[in-house]
Amino acid sequence: MPMNTAQDLIDSALRLAGLVDRDSTPSTSLRQNGLDALNGIIDSLVLNQLAVYRYDDEQVTVSATETNWGPGSGGITSTRPVQLIAGRLVSGTSELPVRLMDIAEYRALPDKTAGFGMITALSYDPAMPYGKLYVFGSTSGTLKITSLKPWTQYAALSSPLDLPPGYVRYLRHSLAVEIGAENERLPNMVSVAIVRAMERQMSVLNARPVKISNDWIT
Repeated sequence: MPMNTAQDLIDSALRLAGLVDRDSTPSTSLRQNGLDALNGIIDSLVLNQLAVYRYDDEQVTVSATETNWGPGSGGITSTRPVQLIAGRLVSGTSELPVRLMDIAEYRALPDKTAGFGMITALSYDPAMPYGKLYVFGSTSGTLKITSLKPWTQYAALSSPLDLPPGYVRYLRHSLAVEIGAENERLPNMVSVAIVRAMERQMSVLNARPVKISNDWIT
């Protein structure tokens, strides 16, 4: 049976955990508990470096050296990025590359308001509850920024799954193990084995190469 929504995945996990008969419809409370558990699993993936991220390109306008980033921030109100990948300054129909500084380098600058007439560098602090975008060279301008944004949790049972390949199977078995434990059911050892094997595969997939630089080599 195809799984198109969060409810489809939750219902399948409940049956896998033995909490619902194959031909029965789960109760509203079981489904809601399943949604809460599913979102908890998604949230915990970040700690294990197993989370799915999406590359996001967006155009933003800044008018100060520091701008808050996140819904309700009063600054940039889109989803708070985890990391910036690239930045370009929009100048008419052209886009000029902007250097990315790590946050330690930016904070070490003696004069953060040095004027060059245009933004020449960006830095980002993925703080909570709002990220902080810092610009250098000018306090205002229009930028196009490529960033990594987290896989968002599901707001409702009817939310579409919209998952990359492989993650439906992983979440189905993970949820069956977790929600079974919450209801005092012994874990399905096949599901446990599948979860562990897929976590190893996902950790390899999500591993990012370390860039090595040498100041003596140009």
